[in-house]
This record gives sequence, C-alpha cells and structure tokens, in this order.
Amino acid sequence: MNITIEKTDDVNARITISVVKDDYQHLVRKSLSNLCKNVVIAGFRKGNVPQSIIQSMYGKNVLVEELNKLVSNELLKYIKENKLRILGEPLLIKKNLDLNNQKDYEFLFDIGLQPEVDIGLTKNDELPYYTIVVTNEMIENQISTLKMQYGKHDTNVDVVENDSIIKGRLVELDAENALLKNGINLKDAILLPFSIKDEMERDKFINKKIGDVIIFNPYRAFKKNETELSYLLKVKKTEIPNHQGNFSFDITEISYYRKAEINQELFDKLYGIGVVTSEKMFKEVIKRNLILQLESESNYRFLLDIKKILLEKIKKVRFPEDFLKRLFMESNANEKDFPNVLQAIKTQFIWNKIVEDNGIKVTSEDMRQTAKTLARVQFTLYNLRLISNDLLESYANEILKTEKWVQQLHNKALETKIIGFLKEKISLKPISVMKEEFRKIA
Repeated sequence: MNITIEKTDDVNARITISVVKDDYQHLVRKSLSNLCKNVVIAGFRKGNVPQSIIQSMYGKNVLVEELNKLVSNELLKYIKENKLRILGEPLLIKKNLDLNNQKDYEFLFDIGLQPEVDIGLTKNDELPYYTIVVTNEMIENQISTLKMQYGKHDTNVDVVENDSIIKGRLVELDAENALLKNGINLKDAILLPFSIKDEMERDKFINKKIGDVIIFNPYRAFKKNETELSYLLKVKKTEIPNHQGNFSFDITEISYYRKAEINQELFDKLYGIGVVTSEKMFKEVIKRNLILQLESESNYRFLLDIKKILLEKIKKVRFPEDFLKRLFMESNANEKDFPNVLQAIKTQFIWNKIVEDNGIKVTSEDMRQTAKTLARVQFTLYNLRLISNDLLESYANEILKTEKWVQQLHNKALETKIIGFLKEKISLKPISVMKEEFRKIA
C-alpha cells in the first residue's frame, strides 16, 4: 500500500491511497471463510457450503466491504500519524471500480486543512459584561413559589371560598333542568371557583357546603373557553358546542391548599436540619442561587458578543470553503443553509484553537462541578429550586456514572473554562441591568 499527499494550496490537499492485491487478499479470504462456516444455504449443511459458491454469491460484496474498511482505517491512521489538521471529513472522489478485472485500486480523497492563524486577543479588546440585578421582588416571587410548592391540602373546610378546591358529581341537564338522557355524568369532577370567569356563575358556589347541589352553566361560566371546558367536562374541544346548557354540581368534598409558612420546618425541608435558621439566611440563600442561575444568562450573552469579535479577527483568513461546501452538499442538504454551517465551523475552529494554544483542559473536579450545576438546573425544572448540597452531590455523582451525560458534561465544562479564560484575556466593562432590560439586549 502506498499513501501520498499533494497540497493544492494552503488549505486544500488530496490524499491518494494505492492498494494492491497483497494488501487486501488475506482479509477477503478470511471473511469468505467465516461466511462458509456460518451461512445457511438450502441443500447444504451449515459449515459445508463450498467456497466456490460463497465466492460467486458474496465475493464482490466482501471485496468492497474489506476495501472500504482497509482504506478507511489507513486513511485515518495516516492523518493521525502525519498530524494533519483537517476541517470536516475526508471527501472520497467517486470513481467506478472494475471488480471483475482490477486487482490494484486507487482511492482519492480531498481534505480541507485548518488555516494558520493567531487569534490575538488582548486587553485592548473590550466588551460589556452584563450582570442581572437580583431584586427584592425576584426574591419574594421565589419565596411565594416555595410556599406554594411546599404547602398542603386541608380538607377540614366547612364552606366553599374563592380559593377552594371542590369535588363532586357533575351532571348535564336538559332544558327543564332534569337529568339529560345520555348526557355527561362525571362522578369525581373537580372545580376551582377562582377559575370561573363569570362572576354571577362563580358566586353560585361561594359559601356552599358538602351536600349542596348547584345549578350552573359551564359554557357561560368559563366564557366559552374551550381548553377549560374540555378539561372540566372531559370532552374534545370540537364537542364543546354540543354542551351549552345547564349542569348540576353535587358537592362531595371541599378542600383548600394552604401555602407553607416561612418557619424552621420549611428551612429544614429545603436545606437539611439546622442549615438555615432564620428568614434573613433564607433570603440570602435564595439570592445566592438566583445569582448563580442568572450568571449563565450573562455568560451566554458574553459568548455571543465575544464570538463577533473573534469572527471579525479571522474575517480575512482563508478557509477551504469550496471543499466544505462540497462536503456539505454530499448529504443532499439545502445550499441556502451553507453560510450558517460555515459560520458554525469557523466558530468551532476558534474555540478549538483557543483550547489548544492555551492548554485549556477539563479536570475531574471541573466535571463534578458541572454535574452539580446540571443537577441544580434539573431540580429547577421540577420547581425544586432550593436543595441541599448533599442531595446535589449525590445526584451529580449519579449523572457522572451515566455514559450518555459524560460527553455533554465535558463540553459544558470546557465551555465554562473557555469563558473564564476569555474574561481574563480581554477588558470587561461591568454593567448591571434589570432583568427586563437584559431581555431586550439579549
């Protein structure tokens, strides 16, 4: 086997791989021999099919498969051993192979090479860094959420109030308010008075007790809202117009969701026994967690801004764009999407260059901290915003044991380190902004 490379310019090259019979013949024989042992063909016992028959049936396919594996392996090995810094993947120049008569084969691959470039970030490069201000309102909203989340249902309620939850039998009535034949009849319907839009209909429930029967009109009560009516009546939205009459609601249960009180019991549930011991500490922890959550948004904005500077610095650098476009079109992609793909390739090239030139590495501790951050985010999705460090550690360790998360964690940890490096490399202009203002900037 012979492998050569010819550079057509600084960012494009062609690799030629010449394969002779001695390179692949033993591989083909071995593969055919395995087929002889395992293939099942009518008229022959397993393992006793003559090799001549196997050759005639599978010979060409086996040859192509072994050539592909051999050439692919040798190509990757050549690129690695010669430390070729490529962009994208090698692109095979397609040509027909004469499998009947050829014994020697030649494979051509075009490759795109990474350009030589100095990113050149200095303190002369300045960017704003936006920090979102944590307001008292944000802290109070968080406290309100936690009080609701850690509250509980109280069924020791005598009468219906606006915020009550009532359960009962919901029955559809006819024009004379008698039971409608084949109408809706739900045993355990649930109704929230505060959700009723029409005040007159809502007032029919207020101060009622268990055992009371209320005649009301859901269609009017919810002002024709198909989503709420569909949920209450348990019918499809398209069926709502067929149920515009009165219903009866026989109350069987009244409950009230009481929000949790801000006390030591709540603190212990959130953080562990004795970790937080006062309302002042409680608010400080909430503020600290909000700062951490909002920091990710600030960093994302920073990455977008620094990307613009970096792309501007390499604007005149030549990339193998024609090659990359050919490679992109090989997958039958839409040509209109290529400019965005090229920009993404250039951006990834910049990140890789920064990592390589500055020896940025991800440690096991970086992975652990990133896993904790991911765990905190996942708990937040379930409205569990304030959790103990022990629980975070435990959940993070489980994430690190999950193979599908490892690469994602590595990428995220690497991004965090790149952000930290870039913040140190350039001049930052700190700007404090309110959340609403930041949304407009972002």
